[in-house]
Amino acid sequence: MGLGGRPSTGCAFCLDRHLKCDEALQHCGHCLKSGLDCPGYRAWTEVAWIDQNLVAEGKVKRRVNARKMADRAQVAKRDQVAGQRLGTARSTTPLAPVLAQDLDGYAINFFLSSYILLPEDQGNQLFHLECVYPVWLESRPSSPLRPALAAVASWMLEAWSELRPDVSLAWSRSRYIEGLAALRETLRNNEEATDDVLLATMLLDFYESLNAFIKSKPRESPHVSGMLSLINHHRQTPFASKASQKILRSARIQIIQKSYDTSSIVPSEVALWPKASEEVAISPKTRLDDIYIQAANLRACASHLRSSTKSQASAILKNAAELDAQCQEWEHTLPRGWSFTRVSYPNGIPQAVRDAGLYQDHCFIYENIFIANAFNRNFCVRIECQSIMLQCLHHLPNDIPLRLQNAAQATIQEMADNICASVPFHLGDRQTTDRIDAEHQYPHPPRSSSAAHQSKTAAAFGGWYLAPCLGALLSLDGLLRPGQRQWIGEQLARLMKVYIVQPDRPAPPALLDTK
Repeated sequence: MGLGGRPSTGCAFCLDRHLKCDEALQHCGHCLKSGLDCPGYRAWTEVAWIDQNLVAEGKVKRRVNARKMADRAQVAKRDQVAGQRLGTARSTTPLAPVLAQDLDGYAINFFLSSYILLPEDQGNQLFHLECVYPVWLESRPSSPLRPALAAVASWMLEAWSELRPDVSLAWSRSRYIEGLAALRETLRNNEEATDDVLLATMLLDFYESLNAFIKSKPRESPHVSGMLSLINHHRQTPFASKASQKILRSARIQIIQKSYDTSSIVPSEVALWPKASEEVAISPKTRLDDIYIQAANLRACASHLRSSTKSQASAILKNAAELDAQCQEWEHTLPRGWSFTRVSYPNGIPQAVRDAGLYQDHCFIYENIFIANAFNRNFCVRIECQSIMLQCLHHLPNDIPLRLQNAAQATIQEMADNICASVPFHLGDRQTTDRIDAEHQYPHPPRSSSAAHQSKTAAAFGGWYLAPCLGALLSLDGLLRPGQRQWIGEQLARLMKVYIVQPDRPAPPALLDTK
């Protein structure tokens, strides 16, 4: 590498002593004064293109050291800010105390108390999350589940502390990388895909979903495909225990999610995987999962509708109508407790909730946030079915009765109204970022107050569940009544403000309940 300036051709005596050589003819002045035999000068060509590898290596080392010092200073400042904010994110649920210096332990404590050990019926919890705690307690120290859980837990704690967990220097990111390394090491050693390994894969995928959520962009994670491979090729022990079967069901949902998002057919073996148990097999959530398999396959077929023949379009139309009928049957055959109550302002709706966002002066109240999400998932499937039916009707001859189009548009409007009516139950009167356990007002049945756990579970899961539904409604351009789409956009903006979402695009993707 050539030098940037004019190199010195002075004698070796002057160069060794860092003296400026006058390069006088025959002998330089310093050598004459010192009585030394001047060794002479180097030719220009000897120094014009000297090897600069050592020089460049030194510069790189200096830059790397400077960057490390800057990173350490930034981490120290971040930890100082985290220490000040951790108290504001602390949950009220008592758990074993942890040292303030043990950030991993503190984050896991926060995550367990805020998202897993809830005062709810665990049957309505997220399937793989309710299995995390017992499997984590029994996992070996080298299990990939430990850093994977730390990654998700620290992400949540950073997010609620407004520390932007999606940046590369985030504390949670280092735990995520450790989880990936531990998972690779497990697979490299040809170890069996035990429950802790599968849970680690799900949590790493959950981490990617959280990053996609906070950036409001489509999720791009390879973990779902890896999960399918683990179950098919690295699992030897049958899914015999109830916890193992719940983990399998959760993996099944996540694979369906990916197929739905990418408009691809659900792998055939996924639909045949055993249910968790007789009790879970007949639960409304499991039945809704089976509906989503058909919804994903229907969406895959409808994605090629433009190039389909009229007979193919007729078949898609028939499948969409049958799936919509199954959604209606699901809602009409729910067990006791799986229902919602309609309340109108001012009965059961605080003024602060109305000011924050209330559509048509009424809203729905559910038993808990998980049942509310199941209903909204069903509403979204019905909207998808009706939208596909409209596309098929436009593809078929003009002799199709106009009443079919009107009926489809009316159903879309009804389902959109139902989702809008769930917004107060998910967000309450929240309009800005606040502590996860801060007290907020929520709608409640007349002559009663909202349950104490509603504020906590709604804060933890409400935005995550509601964002994809609102994003799906925003895509219904021209199918909603005047002003409704604007109201939906305002509520989505409010949600982004509450959860500090930094959108890469106007609206989040339509996610399913993969948790």
